[in-house]
Amino acid sequence: MRSFLITLGLIFIVLAWVFSSYTWPLAVMAAIPLGLTGALAGHLLMGLPINPMSMMGLFALTGIIVNDSIILVTTFKNLRADGVEARQAIEDAVCARLRPVVVTSITTIAGLSFLMLEQAPVAAIYTPLAAAICFGLAYGTVLVLLVIPALLSAIVEAGDRAPLWMQRMLRPRKKPARDAEAELLGEGAASRP
Repeated sequence: MRSFLITLGLIFIVLAWVFSSYTWPLAVMAAIPLGLTGALAGHLLMGLPINPMSMMGLFALTGIIVNDSIILVTTFKNLRADGVEARQAIEDAVCARLRPVVVTSITTIAGLSFLMLEQAPVAAIYTPLAAAICFGLAYGTVLVLLVIPALLSAIVEAGDRAPLWMQRMLRPRKKPARDAEAELLGEGAASRP
């Protein structure tokens, strides 16, 4: 359990660094419990005990679910940076990332389902790992595409209603490299005939 909490902490630190914000990583990481719920339900349905291989599957599932969420949140943030309204950006992000997220989840589930359903004694040790990933990913993917957009909407609305000092704190910091690049591109475009 301690290692799982350390893993979650490290994921949060990396996401906070990448997004330059403390709120966006929370939106991404909100999908983790959704996937874990599906994995535990899968263990109950199949009558499997929670063992070390199950825990390895939960760690792998956490990474996969976080990746799906990152794809969605990054697309949303890019659309917002381009000036798209929040509601339209959420709809466009879900529409743009629906196929990649669903297809990668289906291929992962299809590949691991053979291992999950294998009856050979040699493969039985890997059944809990495959079950955790398959059931967690099946349940988590659907909820990522439903819950994360709702969280994005709530974060945007909360940011709009927050006091000015809190809006400044929640707003991502400008990155000097990005500003310098924009300045160079702007000057380069202006100097052309």
